[in-house]
Amino acid sequence: MRAKARFLSGVFLICMSGLMMQIIQTRIMSVIAYYYLAFFAIGMAMFGMTAGSLYAYFRFSFLSADRLLEHLTWTCSAFAVAVVASTLLTITTVVTGYTNETNILMNALEWGKLVLVLASPYFFAGTIVSLALTRSRWPVSLVYAVDLAGAATGCLVVLMVLSLIDPVSALFLVAALGALAGLFFAPGRNADKQIGPPFGAILLGRPGILVVIFAFLALGNAIIQPSGF
Repeated sequence: MRAKARFLSGVFLICMSGLMMQIIQTRIMSVIAYYYLAFFAIGMAMFGMTAGSLYAYFRFSFLSADRLLEHLTWTCSAFAVAVVASTLLTITTVVTGYTNETNILMNALEWGKLVLVLASPYFFAGTIVSLALTRSRWPVSLVYAVDLAGAATGCLVVLMVLSLIDPVSALFLVAALGALAGLFFAPGRNADKQIGPPFGAILLGRPGILVVIFAFLALGNAIIQPSGF
């Protein structure tokens, strides 16, 4: 029962984080760029989630069920890191909307960068949700119910968060919550079968460190930034 509670808590948190990020990103994009880019942010969320789900499907042998909790741990950490990187790149990207035909290539590069920046965190979120639904030993109906409950809770929690802190700090908080989800998955890992996260990124296997780093980042930025926009 304890393992079941930890697993479902991790699923709840990562789904809550994903919806919170989606809502916050629409606010940021509609303010720092064009208003209609709020819909573009939603589209990139769907694109990233789908890409992550397809990755989990086609990499069945690598993302095997016997190493599920290990993979969930490092993908949650990767989600958290991607949220922070995406946030920093988003607020430093200027969407100019070139209309001159000579700037078509620059325009394409600019929008291509924006697609990668916005979709990358959702890639890991989609991978996590897909793994939780298709590889775990718990009933799919139960895992999916927790998925929906987490997403619904995120829609409500983000209203309170944005009334207290600025959107950038709120995204750093989302990163901390994503890493916290990995912390719930971590205790159930099989030490005999751990292969570690890809590319030798050892820090991804230690979500607790990321929780502390990103929580302090959110707090520090909220202190020095007004809660507007």
